[in-house]
Amino acid sequence: MKKHIKSTKIAEIEVEMKLYIDECARLRQQLEEVIKSKDTFADPQEVRIIEERFQQQEMAINNLRIENNDLVLAFNAKEEELRQAREILDKQKKGVSKDSTRLKRLIKDKDRDIVRMRGELQI
Repeated sequence: MKKHIKSTKIAEIEVEMKLYIDECARLRQQLEEVIKSKDTFADPQEVRIIEERFQQQEMAINNLRIENNDLVLAFNAKEEELRQAREILDKQKKGVSKDSTRLKRLIKDKDRDIVRMRGELQI
């Protein structure tokens, strides 16, 4: 009797295992069919929407690149203007300092002339 019960349980487990394996195989096959059908029968409208989004993103990226290049060119032009303005300012500073030195000498010379003339007048 014990042997008969053990063999019956083993047989039942084997049958359940076989059914489980068959069910897994059936579900796997259905899943693969669904995956294949989704790839081949994708909604054309969704595909168009996705393609339009990609095109819009590409256009936005290209516009940003163009804008970035324009900003770089404008920045470089402003840097060049600034450099030229600094050079002009430096030249003007040198010119002013030369002029002020020249004017100081003239004033000193005139002062000496005045002092000398006073000295001559007092004599």
